[in-house]
Formats: sequence, C-alpha cells, structure tokens
Amino acid sequence: MHKSSDRFIIFILFFLYSSSIQASADFNDITSKVTNLDTIFYYKEDAKEPLSAADAYQLWQQGSFKQSEVKPKISLGFHRPPIWIALPLNPKQDLQQPWETYYLEIGEPFLRHLTIYQLTSPNSLEKLKQGEFIAYQQNYKHPNPLIKVRFNPKYQSLFLIRVHTESAFLFLARLYTENTLKKISIIENFSLGIYAGIIFIASIISLIFWLVLYPRQHLFIYYSIYLISSLLVTLFLKGWLPYFLDNPNLSLHLGRLSILVAVIASSQTIAHFYHLPEKYPTFYKLYIKSLLIISFSLTPLIISDFFLAGNLSNTFVLTSTLIDLAIILFFIFKQKEIRSFFLLASFTSINAYGYLQVLSIMNIIQVPEILLGYFYQSLHLPSLFLHIIFSALAIYIYLRKIQSSRIEQSKQYLNNEIYAKQEAHKIIHQRQASLNQEIQQSIRIRQQLQEALQNEKETRQQQRNFIAMLSHEIRSPLASLQFGLQGLQRKTPQHQANIQNLVSYIDSIEKAVDTFTFNDRLQNLKEHIQFPIDEKEFHTRLYTLKSVYPQTQIAYQLDSQTQPIYGDMGLLVEALAISLQYLHEAYACQSFYLYQHITDQNHQLGITSVSSKKNPPFSLSTCLDKVLLIVQAHQGRLQKTTLPCPQGQQINIHFSLPIHPDFQPSELSLDVLPKS
Repeated sequence: MHKSSDRFIIFILFFLYSSSIQASADFNDITSKVTNLDTIFYYKEDAKEPLSAADAYQLWQQGSFKQSEVKPKISLGFHRPPIWIALPLNPKQDLQQPWETYYLEIGEPFLRHLTIYQLTSPNSLEKLKQGEFIAYQQNYKHPNPLIKVRFNPKYQSLFLIRVHTESAFLFLARLYTENTLKKISIIENFSLGIYAGIIFIASIISLIFWLVLYPRQHLFIYYSIYLISSLLVTLFLKGWLPYFLDNPNLSLHLGRLSILVAVIASSQTIAHFYHLPEKYPTFYKLYIKSLLIISFSLTPLIISDFFLAGNLSNTFVLTSTLIDLAIILFFIFKQKEIRSFFLLASFTSINAYGYLQVLSIMNIIQVPEILLGYFYQSLHLPSLFLHIIFSALAIYIYLRKIQSSRIEQSKQYLNNEIYAKQEAHKIIHQRQASLNQEIQQSIRIRQQLQEALQNEKETRQQQRNFIAMLSHEIRSPLASLQFGLQGLQRKTPQHQANIQNLVSYIDSIEKAVDTFTFNDRLQNLKEHIQFPIDEKEFHTRLYTLKSVYPQTQIAYQLDSQTQPIYGDMGLLVEALAISLQYLHEAYACQSFYLYQHITDQNHQLGITSVSSKKNPPFSLSTCLDKVLLIVQAHQGRLQKTTLPCPQGQQINIHFSLPIHPDFQPSELSLDVLPKS
C-alpha cells in the first residue's frame, strides 16, 4: 500500500512539475496572440551602435529595415548593444494630431531604459526630450509593459527607438493610439487553462494521498493555503484575476500576497517532508523531497521571470537566486549527502535562466545571449534535459562515491592486515631474538661449566698421577720402613707405640701431598683460564688466553668500539683456544662448523663446534657482517692449513662458512703456535 502510494505520489509530483514548466513556457507566447491594431515596427537585426543619422537614413532608404516577426538580437555578455527599432511615420496618414499620445508596447519585462530618436533629415538625428514621453507605465490589463510616448512629427520622418534590455530577446514591439488601446482584446491561449486545471487536479489528488499517508492537521492547513494561493497566482499571471475583480490595484496586491503565502506554505510543507519516516527507502525520500522543492520553487520563479519587470524584477531574481544557492550550499556543507546533488539538479534545471541572468547582471561571467534567450523562451526543454543530465551525474557521482568508499575500505582492510602481519613478524622476530640470546647464554654457561668440569677432571687426573708418582716414590721406602718397623716391633715390643706413631705420620704425609696437589692445580687454573668477554664490552686492550698447557699461548687484539675492526679472526682464534681446553689427551683432529641463525634485529651468527665423541660441543655468538668480512677478505676462497703441534702431532681444525648463497662453503684453518 505504502509503496504503491509512494510511486503514485512521485508520478503526480513529476507530472505537476512538467505541467507547471510547460504552462510557464506557454505564457511567453501569450503576447503573440495580441491583436495587431496599428503600425508594425521594423528593426535592423545587426545594427551597430552608435547609429548615425546618415547611416540610419541610408539604411531606411535602402530598405534594410526589413519587416519581421519576433526575432532575437544576439549578443554576448552583460553589456550587450541595444536593439534599434525603425518607425517610419507619415503625419498625414499615421498621426491624427500633433503631440498625440501613443503607447509603445515592448514585449520585454527586463527593460532597462528606452530612448527615442527622430530622423528629421538625412543628416539630423534628434533625441526626444526627457519630458516628451513617460517611460515605463504598466497597464495591468495587458501582459506587457506599455510606454507612454508623445510624438510631434512636423513632416514625414523616421523614428529610431533604442531599447536596452537585460535579456537577449525583444519579443514584441507595437505602437497603439490611445483610442485603439481601449479596444484591445486579448486572445487567450486556452491550453493555459487546460494546464492550470491539470495542475489544480493533480494537486488535489496528491493532497488526498498525502492526507491518507500523513493525517496531520497542520499539513492539511499548510497545503490548503498553498493550493489557494497558487490558484490565485495562476489566475493573476494569466490575466484572469483583473477581470474577475475588476480592480487592477486589488488584483496586484492580492497577487503579491498570494506569492508570499505560497512561499511560506511551501516552506512549511518542505520542512515537514524533510522528516519522512525511516521505513521509506532513502532514494524515495530524496526524490520526493527534490520534486517537492521543484514544485514549490516554481511559483516565485514564474513571478520573478514573467511578471515583475524593471529594477524590482532584477532585485527579486537576484534575491530568490541567492536564497536557492544558499539552500544548496547549506545541504552540501551541512548534510554532506547525495541529496545535495539532487537539490542542485532540481534548482539548476528550474532556475537555470535565473542563475545565468544573475551572473550576467553581476558581471561575473559573460553568458551568451542565445543561451539566455533559449532558457527564457523555452524553459521546459532545457529544464528536462538538465534535470536528466544532473540526475544522471548525481547517480554517477553516488556510484563512484560508493565504489571509492569500498576501495578505501578494502585498502584500509589490507593495510590493517599488512600492519598486523608486520607487527606479528616483529613480535616473532623479537621472541626469536630473545630466545636465541637465551640459547646463546645457556650455551655459554654450559660451555663454562663443561670447561670447569673438564679442568677439574684434568686437575684430578694430574693429582692422581702426582699422588701415584708420590705414592710410588714414597710408599716403597715407607713400605720397607714399615716392614722393617714391624719386624723391629716384633723384636722389640717396648718400641711398638713409637713405630705406630711413625706409620700414622707417614699416612698424614700422603694426605697432605694429595691436598697440596689439588689446591695448587686449582689455583693454577684460576690464574691461567680466562673466559671470553661479551661482545658489547669491546674495548681496545690486549686479551690473552692461556690453555692449561703452559707451552701453548694464543694472543689477539680487539679494536675500539668507535671504529671496530670487529676482531673477526680473533673471535675464531678465541674459539680455537677454548677448544684446546677439551684436548686433554693427544692433539686429536677436531672439525668445527659454523651455522647461520639470522634475525631481523641483530643478525646473529651462531658458531657451533662438532668435535669427537669424547668432547662436548661449544658455541660462540658473533655478528653476520663480521663473518661476511672474513669472506670478503679471503675472496670467498679460504684455504685449509695444517700446522705441527708442540709434541710433533698435527692440529687439523676446519671451519666451514655457509654464510651467503653467492659463496660456496669454505674452510678456514687457524695457526696454533707454541710458546717460545
């Protein structure tokens, strides 16, 4: 029910809109139906200004002032040249008496000023004095301005009437005598009555449906007032109201009051329909509102364009147009919705002539006269075309807006996804880096513990060897002594206690030897074994690392932190030196490999050794660029070297460097030199 009613309302509004425009357009042609009772005017279509007397007389003699019906005088911009009207008069035939009063009908509501010249001779063009005619006297029984002019032709002459208007057309120019003017009868175009009836019937039908949908008392009052006032305005504009009232002044005031009431009522109705229920679709609401504004803004448009004339008309057009523009700007900047485009399309299609006229009057742009005249004479066709064009443009902009918003949403979604993934990668890399640091720290601690355990094992082994040697050196004499003492004890029982004390003293000597050996080796380890420092504490100093074997000593230097050489070779030498602590037996051959662990933050490279089954692995953390420096220094070709050990054996330590995809894995051998 509601949807069908909405569609019917839209149809009625659109029909009302089209019919109103057609009626206003047909009103322009009403002057052409006026009975021509007197002299037909002639004018030169392309006459130049100023027109000299000789030129005017010559053109007249040559017949250049051709007889013509309504034709436009085309020019560009606000400062358009005036229209020259040639009026050849014969005093004997055309004029009844000197200074007879005539009425000049100018079918142009936007008349600015008019000047009449009299060509008395081929070289004389006299301007009639200001007091010889009364310019612009409106007669309300006639739709066009009538100018009261008094001519005093002394002989046959040529009158040139210079008419300066604001529009591009001179619809009509006729001269009437005072007597014949009273006999003027208007031949109405009865199609206007048909359009007026259609408008009235459509308004009543739409009112009924609106009352069914929105049964509110104030709306009924407002719309009833609007109907009555619109009917009065229609009668007033069509020239019917003066005949009904038989009082031109009363009809004028009633017409102006009807305009005011129609504007107030229409504004209240528009204000109501801008609060449509939310159940209606957005497109329906916007279209209904735009059509309402079209219908309600039609009345002041007709008044301003086709009724009021002169300066008052210009003021009215300028004011109404500025109000329309203010409404459009309000919706554009306040609402910021697509309805702004529909309103712009509606106002522009209806008030296109008004906008162009105002811009031309204010000398903002130079509007072609043909464009102004086309809008002025045939308002319904360009209005329809502009309405279609702007509506299509509004829909296109709306669709582009939706597409742009969807694209922006997709971009925002992708950016959020990328940002989330980047944050996740950062978190993963941070956790991986911290885990690698913890692993490296654990490996260092384990290495230290292993080194300490190994040192302790070697110390105990040395202690056992020393004790074994000491036992071998001492226990044999002591055993012989003890055996002799036992024999002596058997022989001399009285010295048994002294001999037992001597045996206990010998045992204490053995224990003292063991304790002294262990403490001495432990102190020796504390003096000689120094674990590697952390890489963050690089300073310029000489760092010496000694192995448990006093004859083996490895030394290297690390540069300052400000200009680091990174000590890349030194780190590998240090790893080699620490590995020597595991070789408690003969210098067996061990292989050490470098494994790469890259993170986003510190680019660490873990150095892990794989030794024989007897020795545990070790690790050392360094930076990736340090190892790359090694590769660049050796040009990717690191040679393997074997060197003799102090005992005549060989140490073969191979470092494989799979650190870059462009380089093949290489091996590095380091020199282990005996201490001099």
